[in-house]
Amino acid sequence: EEHGYEWGTPWHWDAITSTAGVTVTVWDTNADDRLKVTLDLFLPADRAALRITPHLENPTGAAIDYKFWSNAALAPGATNKPTEGLEFLFNAKEMSIHSTGDNRLPGASPIVPDGPNYRISWPVYNQVDFSRLGNWHEWAGFFEYPQAAENFVGVYDHNQNAGVMRIFPRHVARGVKGFGYGWENAIPWSLWSDEDSGGVEVHGGVATTFWDTARLEAGTVLSWTETWYPIRNIDGVSDATEEAVLYVFEQQGKVQVDVHTILSLSL
Repeated sequence: EEHGYEWGTPWHWDAITSTAGVTVTVWDTNADDRLKVTLDLFLPADRAALRITPHLENPTGAAIDYKFWSNAALAPGATNKPTEGLEFLFNAKEMSIHSTGDNRLPGASPIVPDGPNYRISWPVYNQVDFSRLGNWHEWAGFFEYPQAAENFVGVYDHNQNAGVMRIFPRHVARGVKGFGYGWENAIPWSLWSDEDSGGVEVHGGVATTFWDTARLEAGTVLSWTETWYPIRNIDGVSDATEEAVLYVFEQQGKVQVDVHTILSLSL
């Protein structure tokens, strides 16, 4: 239920280059007796972004219940792993715990939550800002509750002045999950890396949590587009679209506005 099957199967691919950019299309199967997935990965020529368009198709004669999640492992900056300054840019006022080793959080191991019953306020819970990785003790995974609160999420490493944004339609891709390996007593990178590299995870899904399923009716296709892009030298995010990030804050009694755009501008 958590890691699925699609990551372990061979996928097919094709690529098209044009003046607009490069599109790489990957798909899992041509079979007509099961749910199948096609992903269009578009790198536009004039924007620093990646646009991802999933197509979930049910070619059968019956409705199919399914779980579909994507997962990006992210380490913004030059260190190839997150620092204690990394911030999860999530928007819901509550998070439901999926699993954690941090006994300051509800639902901590050896408890294995079987639903969104162990919840925390966000970003501060019991006077600890859990949006900052440096405040964590051990690993934690969490979903926005009751579903994605805005059309964007991301991570930003303030020590690296670099981050990554994900822009998506929350009425379609309703699930958002974050995961980190901890900080004070983190799961060691050496368990999966021989070069001391690491990251944190940002998941997006059709259903709201791993415990929930979505349904695709017979002969139908579900599709949407989301945009991923890097950001730099911006200390916060007030709002984000597929073209830019906006940060509005007060400094010395004045309203300040920072903007980061993905457009290639000629001044």
